[in-house]
Amino acid sequence: MYTPNPEIEKLRREKEAAEKKIEQYKHQIQRLENRKKYYEDGERAKRTHRLRELVEAIYVEAPDKSSGKRR
Repeated sequence: MYTPNPEIEKLRREKEAAEKKIEQYKHQIQRLENRKKYYEDGERAKRTHRLRELVEAIYVEAPDKSSGKRR
């Protein structure tokens, strides 16, 4: 009757644990990349908001004289 080599079984378990860790690290990298993108997009949105406020302020201070109304 065949009995599995304990050393081979130990190595198999170590391999499975290492593969599980690799998957965990891949997911962690993906989460960090998503967080980075979220913060970068947030900065872009804040900048856009400030520019829109600036344009609004300019139109309030100096409306279009030819039509008498804002865009």
